[in-house]
Amino acid sequence: MGRQDLENLRGFFQKYKASVMDSWFESILSNYPPEAARIIKREKDPFTNPVGYNLRLGMEGILNWFAGEANQQDVLVSLDKIIRIRAVQDFPPSQTVIVLISFKQIVEKQMTKEFRNQDLLWKNWRLFDEEIDRLMLEAMDIYAECREKLSQIKVDEANKRVFSLLRKANVLVDCSEESEVSSSCSDSCNSCEIEKKEGCKNEFTS
Repeated sequence: MGRQDLENLRGFFQKYKASVMDSWFESILSNYPPEAARIIKREKDPFTNPVGYNLRLGMEGILNWFAGEANQQDVLVSLDKIIRIRAVQDFPPSQTVIVLISFKQIVEKQMTKEFRNQDLLWKNWRLFDEEIDRLMLEAMDIYAECREKLSQIKVDEANKRVFSLLRKANVLVDCSEESEVSSSCSDSCNSCEIEKKEGCKNEFTS
């Protein structure tokens, strides 16, 4: 694909960025219960509605990248915002990647209307398809990393709870107590060794 093809694709997204954004956002909201979807859609404040706020930021970042208004690193940060939300909310991998699949379907429908010339349609679609597939692979890596971190956090929290319960039940000896006991035993053993060398007749050392 040449530079002109890339410019054509960027021009398409600059023209339809707003309408694609609206359709894509509605598609994502369809994965949520009706009441949750209404809150995510209505509330714009990042503190009261962090899910909706970060979803919009991530989506806008991806659209800006396709429109030639962001770089590779920016689009990965934007993708991370979306995928991290899905991972934390326990969406399965299939329902995570579907965010990009729905984006792909929306763009395909809009391109079919925009490019009546089949050659132009094919060139723009092929270039877009290659890039969105790369984002899907990145999305799976991000999702796997997020789930791994969440699992480790759960394991750490479980270990802390078990340790706390054992301490309360006096099953565990305090580290400082263990140190004193160990030191006492060591002193006793050393004393016996000295006495043994000096002719100690203790039944345990003779």
